Amino acid sequence: MGMMSVLGSASLIKKVYIPKYIFPLSRVVSSFVTMGFSLAAVLLVMIFTRSPFYWTILLFWAPLLLLFLFCSGIVLALSALTVYFRDMQYLFSIVTLAWMYATPLFYPLEQLPPFAQQLMKFNPMYHYINLFRNLVMYGNIPGPNTWIACTVAGVGMLAFGLWVFKKLQRNFILYI
Repeated sequence: MGMMSVLGSASLIKKVYIPKYIFPLSRVVSSFVTMGFSLAAVLLVMIFTRSPFYWTILLFWAPLLLLFLFCSGIVLALSALTVYFRDMQYLFSIVTLAWMYATPLFYPLEQLPPFAQQLMKFNPMYHYINLFRNLVMYGNIPGPNTWIACTVAGVGMLAFGLWVFKKLQRNFILYI
C-alpha cells in the first residue's frame, strides 16, 4: 500500500504543498495499528489454547519498533521509486514472495545445508523472526548479535529510504 501512496495522492500533491513523506509513512503507521489489533487476537488465541506465557513476551514492543523502522525505510524508498518506475509495484510482489520463501518461516533453519544457513544471516527478516520467536515462543532473550543485526537493519534501511526519498522527491510533480 505504501508504494502507491505518493501516486495515489497525486491530486493533493499537485494542489497544495504538503510534505510528501507523510503519505508513505501514514500507510506504515496504519498497517502497524492494524497489526496491533492482530496481535491482540493472537494473544486471545494463546490464552484459549493455554500456550505457555513467558515474561519475555513483555519485550515484544522492541522488535516491533525495529521492524517499524525497517518497513518505513522500505516504503519510503519504494514509494519514491514507484513514481518514476510504475512497474515496481508488480516486481515487488514477486520479490516479496521470493523473500518470504527465503526466510525460514515455515521450515527450521537446521534443514538447510550449512552454507545456506550462513547465507541466511544476510537476510534481515531472519533476524526479526528469530528475535520474535525467542521472545514470545521460547522465553529466551536473544544474544546481542541478533539485537545488533535488527537494529542495524532497521536504522540502515530507514536511512537509505530517507536518502532515496529526499533525492527523488524534487521531481515528483513532473512524473505524477
